[in-house]
Amino acid sequence: MLAKLSLPLMCAPMSFASSVPLATACCRAGIIGGWQGGTATSDEIFTDYVTALEGIESGPPIVNLPARWAVDPAAADRIAMLERARVPLVLSSVGDPSALVERVHGWSGRIIHDVTTMKHAERRSRLESTG
Repeated sequence: MLAKLSLPLMCAPMSFASSVPLATACCRAGIIGGWQGGTATSDEIFTDYVTALEGIESGPPIVNLPARWAVDPAAADRIAMLERARVPLVLSSVGDPSALVERVHGWSGRIIHDVTTMKHAERRSRLESTG
C-alpha cells in the first residue's frame, strides 16, 4: 500500500476543510488523502466519501475517526461501511483506541492514533500498533 506512494506525504484530515474532491485528488496524485469521518454529519456525506475513494489505486485514503466510534452503537453503520470497503488506513483520536485497533486490524487495515500528551503516547505504545 505505501509502496504505491509518489511521495511520503499525507494530506491530513482537516475539520471543515476536507472534502471528497480534495481527498480523491490527493490519492490520485499518489499521496495519502485524508478525510474527516467524525465531521461527516450525514450518512449520505459519509457514504459519498467512502464510495469516491474505493476505486483509487495510487495513494491510499485515510479516515480520521474518534476512537470511541468502535464501541458507539450510533456509529456502528459507519464502521461497518469502512469495513466493507476495506478502508486501508484509519487515523483515530480522542480516547482509547483499543477497540478500534482490533476492528481495523480485523479487515487488515492499518491504524495511526493521534496523541496529544506523553501520557497518551505511553498508553498507545502498549497497544499492538501498526503506525
